[in-house]
Amino acid sequence: MDIRRLIYIFDPFCSWCYAMSPDIMRTYDAFHDQIEFGFITGGMMIGNQVRTIGDKKEYLITVKNNIEAESSVRFGNKIMNLIEDGSYVVNSHPPSVAIHAFHAFKPGHSFHFIHEVQALFYEQGKDIKEPDNYKEIVIKYDIDFETYKEALFGKNAQENATIDYQKARKFGITSFPTLLYQHNDQYGIVSAGYRDYNFLEKITTHLIKNPADIFEELPNK
Repeated sequence: MDIRRLIYIFDPFCSWCYAMSPDIMRTYDAFHDQIEFGFITGGMMIGNQVRTIGDKKEYLITVKNNIEAESSVRFGNKIMNLIEDGSYVVNSHPPSVAIHAFHAFKPGHSFHFIHEVQALFYEQGKDIKEPDNYKEIVIKYDIDFETYKEALFGKNAQENATIDYQKARKFGITSFPTLLYQHNDQYGIVSAGYRDYNFLEKITTHLIKNPADIFEELPNK
């Protein structure tokens, strides 16, 4: 079987991933019937990388203006208040698990959910480490929330998130977002950093027409 897959490597707390989330969602909607899509939650802020948002205060205040100038997303007032306060703890594991739990129920809507999770944080300033904050989104996709919470705290979602962190390390990914392309047992980097829909549309169309084009090939580990 010929495998052709675009793999989006991101982190729920990554601000530039938030910027790109509407674009990758739109790309999935436009092309998912022509090429396979997957994602990897990269584990940007896990283990000894967990820290308060105040540690990134100056960066986030600066990057906000760049993101809003270059993309369609916006930072809400509440997230700016969180940044100013500085005490919010940024831990990528809980929202990564939440995404994997959702994917088990509605894999065809995962890219939409990823965007909504990030908007929940950056637009609404809500704690995406807190399971109850997902209730409104989950119900919208006709998933029973109590059933979803069972999956969220279950073994599979936890393990799948951890496996993703290991995959990102295996590929040597150190910045987010990164887009990989898989053709059978070969992997290559399509892009590293924010890319808008115009770029994603062109590159996806190219890969559909030229499935063996691997770009910068990564070692098959």
